[in-house]
Amino acid sequence: MKTNVYLIRTLTNMHPGSGDSGYGVVDKLVQRDPATGYPVIHMSGIKGALRQFFEEKLGKTAPLVKTIFGSTPQENAEDVSQGELRFLSADVLAMPAPNNESDDNDSSPFHLYCHPIIVASWLDKVKIFAGKFVNLDDTGWVQDGAIFHQVAMDLPVIARNYLDNGESKNLWYEEVVPRETRFGCIIQGPESILNAFHTEISGKVIQLGGNATVGYGYCLFDLQNLKA
Repeated sequence: MKTNVYLIRTLTNMHPGSGDSGYGVVDKLVQRDPATGYPVIHMSGIKGALRQFFEEKLGKTAPLVKTIFGSTPQENAEDVSQGELRFLSADVLAMPAPNNESDDNDSSPFHLYCHPIIVASWLDKVKIFAGKFVNLDDTGWVQDGAIFHQVAMDLPVIARNYLDNGESKNLWYEEVVPRETRFGCIIQGPESILNAFHTEISGKVIQLGGNATVGYGYCLFDLQNLKA
């Protein structure tokens, strides 16, 4: 069993929908970790999005697709099989916030903020599943738990509208995870299959969550080096 650890970089705003609403305030909410209340991408969303990527790239009947992800519900009961890879939920590690510091030496429009306790918890999770550590020392994240908490709990809300010949037919509001957010993701499986999986996704833009047609959820999976 081999373990790959990825940092997921969101290139555009993302809406991993939870199916819940804010009871009149926000119509569509994002998935959240029940333990922390912070954004998360559930394992079913990770697996489903990656399966769609592979099917579009290789074809739905490609042997590698079934090997990695298993059978589809539409297949005959005799042909049902489980996929060889195991996908864990993606945990949020760092989120962007505007740089409000009046420092002439820092012209960055935003910084990536992380919560030391959340990062430490995720690194411990990696150690449990992979038996090794991930080095995040060169990420450039700013450790500020208060700012991270504020951004993670108060996500941007974007108005969406359905137009029919220029006339508004349906206006709704939905939460989004802002672009440049970083999630940590663990994927496990037999080494040869996991290597084949990584070859296909390396350097490719992959769409996660809903609303792909309006540019939401485009991401990169960056494989992390593990050390003993």
